[in-house]
Amino acid sequence: MAGATVRVYYGAGLVGTAVVQSNGWWYVTPGSDLPYAQVTLTATQATAGGTSPQATRTFTIRMPVPGAPAFHTPAAGILVGQRRPAVNGTGVVGATVRVYYGAGLVGTAVVQSSGWWYVTPGFDLPYGQVTLTATQANGGGTSPQATRTFTIAQPQASVGGSPLSALPGATNVNPTVEVRNTGQYRIDAVPVTVTAPSGMTFMNNQLVLTRAGAADPPLAGSLTNADSTLTVNAVPLNLDPQTQVDVSVSMQVDANAAPGPEPVRFDLGTPPFATGDVTVDIT
Repeated sequence: MAGATVRVYYGAGLVGTAVVQSNGWWYVTPGSDLPYAQVTLTATQATAGGTSPQATRTFTIRMPVPGAPAFHTPAAGILVGQRRPAVNGTGVVGATVRVYYGAGLVGTAVVQSSGWWYVTPGFDLPYGQVTLTATQANGGGTSPQATRTFTIAQPQASVGGSPLSALPGATNVNPTVEVRNTGQYRIDAVPVTVTAPSGMTFMNNQLVLTRAGAADPPLAGSLTNADSTLTVNAVPLNLDPQTQVDVSVSMQVDANAAPGPEPVRFDLGTPPFATGDVTVDIT
């Protein structure tokens, strides 16, 4: 009715009021956001003669598909020294962010009330150029992908040890290399593989780290290739730039080993980023 005052409610909350125009139409813009859900509005109109019964209207407000999340760290094109660098950025509050390297899920996070999300990779990313992708999802669907490309610096280290002499049948021969971080980034945990030469075998499946004369507890690994290769994953070298640690194994010389020099090879990383030998002179 022209001139009547229309009041629109969501529940007990007043959405807005309007006066019916001479053409019979009224218009209300809600004064606050209605929820993403099925919504029922009620409306009455009032004149000097009183207030009408309620009218109702039910509809659904669908949450919009979010836009792509934004990466913040690592910065685009940067060189980082960790294979599990901190990854973070911004997104829609409450959305779930998923970060991928190729098809591999790096990690998930819920966007905090501040608008930020944080992911620590669940596995080592490769050395070299790395491209991560990220999506965010909420009730409206899943966003397009965001991408971030950066480079993980390959560690730099020197590996070398002093030669040893041993007799055929000798036990507790301990080839030892000094691993020195010659790069500009810290080296944390890396795989270490030791390969036995002809005529020598490992006495156990362990290697030992020694720092400033103090030995860490032995680290157990696995023997493969007819027990000629010892691999210990995630060896905690924990080397800041220009620091070093000794890595040793316990071996024995076969009783019928032929005389001559035999190299025991130590490889760091998979694939190796540093390699060194200890020569055992069987006399």
